Amino acid sequence: MEARLVLKTEGERLSGTFFFSESRRLEIQDGTLVGKQMNFTVRRDRSQGGVMVYKMTGAVEGGQIQGRTATEMDGRTVTQEWSAKRK
Repeated sequence: MEARLVLKTEGERLSGTFFFSESRRLEIQDGTLVGKQMNFTVRRDRSQGGVMVYKMTGAVEGGQIQGRTATEMDGRTVTQEWSAKRK
C-alpha cells in the first residue's frame, strides 16, 4: 500500500499524517524521534467496526526511513516492514 507521508518534528516530538487519498488520512499519535529512531502509533477505524492500532518503529537514514509495524489481529501480533523515501 502506498501513501504520502508528511512528518513534523519539534524537539523529540514527532507528528504527521499518512495521506492515502484526499478523503482518507491517518494521523500519527504518540510520536517520538530520538536520534535516528522513531516510534509512533496510527489508529484506523475498521469498516466492520472496531479500531486497528499500528505500533510503528523506524530508523531515519539520509532521506529514507526503514521500519516495522505491529498490530493485533485475531488475538495474535502481526508484523510487517515499511519504508518511506523523501521526494
